[in-house]
Amino acid sequence: MTPDEIGMVFSALMRFRVISNGAFPSARKQDLERRAATILDDAHGRFQDLTEFLETQGLRMDVRELSDYGLGIGSCYILMRSPRFDVPDHISSDHVMKELSAGRIGSDTIETATAWASFMFLIMMWFLYTRPNRGIEQVSGFDDAILGELDFAEEVETRIEQLRSSGGSSRESDDRTKEAKAVWEILTSSKGKIETRASSFLSGMVKLGFLEAAQEMEGYYRQTFASALDIAENFTAYAGGLIHPILM
Repeated sequence: MTPDEIGMVFSALMRFRVISNGAFPSARKQDLERRAATILDDAHGRFQDLTEFLETQGLRMDVRELSDYGLGIGSCYILMRSPRFDVPDHISSDHVMKELSAGRIGSDTIETATAWASFMFLIMMWFLYTRPNRGIEQVSGFDDAILGELDFAEEVETRIEQLRSSGGSSRESDDRTKEAKAVWEILTSSKGKIETRASSFLSGMVKLGFLEAAQEMEGYYRQTFASALDIAENFTAYAGGLIHPILM
């Protein structure tokens, strides 16, 4: 690969996380993705220069077959974090916090915005995985993982009311850790419309590439292939370390 080709592929991987010239995602494929995927297809596995460059960024590229996920024929190229290398300063998670805190209402602090974003992320995962009884490793289920903005806002409001109801017992309050109680107080006392918070959160998830608008249904969102794959990969990498101490 030439330096220009490596630069184009890197730009495409950073933007889309997953690129392919296969049938998926035909309706949403952009020119940059097509060109980068063609470069990778034509390299026929000779990725040494690209691999070395990605390592300097604390990243790696995995190659999978779309057929492994029931998505047709062709290869897909996936940008992943490399646990062997540190991520340089210019690639950070600051943009994630920026998007998640973009929906702050009135005098919300960063702490308030973070608590709400974390709470709504868990509810979003409930819609995408728990409610449809879908396993974390079921990547191919992403295309049917859909949630509506109104349904999401109603569920968030229901959960907040449940939290408020659970706060009446002094025994429950005494048992909460300091951190958990602080989060409970933020969620149950924050001002602002739930619908506004929910809408801002979902917009942030679209900008981060976790969700995309379901083109055939206004007001509905679908999980992206990249986010489904990322969740599955992280579950495989870290679940053992999280579950083992619990079972000890």
